Amino acid sequence: MGNPNTDWLKEAKYGISHHFLSNYINRVASGPEEQWKDTESWDDVIDGFDAAGYARQVAESGAGFVLLTLGQNSGYHLSPNAAYDRIAGLQPGERCSRRDLPMDIADALEPYGIRLMLYLPVNPPHSAHQREGDYAVTKAFGYTPGMDGAPSQETQEKWQAVIREWSDRYGAKLAGWWFDGLFPHVVKGTYDDPSNRYNYGTLAEAARSGNANRIITFNPGVELTNASYTPYEDYSAGETNAPGHVPSNGRWVDAAERIQYFIFTFLGSFDPYWAGWGNKGVNFDTKELTGWVKEVTDKEGSVCLDTKVNRFGQIDPQQLEQLKAIKATIRG
Repeated sequence: MGNPNTDWLKEAKYGISHHFLSNYINRVASGPEEQWKDTESWDDVIDGFDAAGYARQVAESGAGFVLLTLGQNSGYHLSPNAAYDRIAGLQPGERCSRRDLPMDIADALEPYGIRLMLYLPVNPPHSAHQREGDYAVTKAFGYTPGMDGAPSQETQEKWQAVIREWSDRYGAKLAGWWFDGLFPHVVKGTYDDPSNRYNYGTLAEAARSGNANRIITFNPGVELTNASYTPYEDYSAGETNAPGHVPSNGRWVDAAERIQYFIFTFLGSFDPYWAGWGNKGVNFDTKELTGWVKEVTDKEGSVCLDTKVNRFGQIDPQQLEQLKAIKATIRG
């Protein structure tokens, strides 16, 4: 009974995530020095991230894992990918950085016993341009410009090749994937149809390539927390805009005891459009937040708290203090 591949996630108790994305950097910058300037390339931004200093701060936070955005809808990514560049007609460094930042972070976290997970949309970026407004990268993948649409078989084949390249490269260094965008209108007749050549099963195969024990989840949307949706997931996606939800059946969210309870929210200040994802500052009372994390982890659930990290690898100071308070309660 149970899923031993998720034992480490339960034992980690809580971790942190980052929306470290090209279109977030300037929006959440605390000052001009943190901004991505017009004179700089994407490589310039990624090269300035201090992985060793970052890992020290993560250890101070008490986090047992990091969930890092590899990329999202703008088409910029934190790591090289030859399949992505070939399909999109790009040169190395144009949208995928030459530096492999996740690899550097995984290596820096390893001495602390902290595991790395990666976030990625289940489909190609829907708003990725070569020149402003042309959607050339999105179109190269045969995907729907400007929206989360239902992917064709060609689109799935291309994007899963990109996922597989990263999965193979990271091997045992990558503990898990958190896949976004498995919304009902996206999966109906596409991923959920096993008669298709590309579906949930082939996506899971690409995600576990290079590490059969790697855990994965598919996110169907906000507040759809306490459920499993496919035969391929290992833990619940758990996205929520507010603390408060706690495990109702202990560690597992399914009767087969296959899906680890996982809940995922943010620390950043709330705004109407972005909620608090990736934002600086704090949104929740520290005492109430700490009490909630303790309640979830006492019931063998796992919590992920989204925090702002700047281009230099520095965690938002207010959020780091909240995390240290959680550490004092949870870790003792």
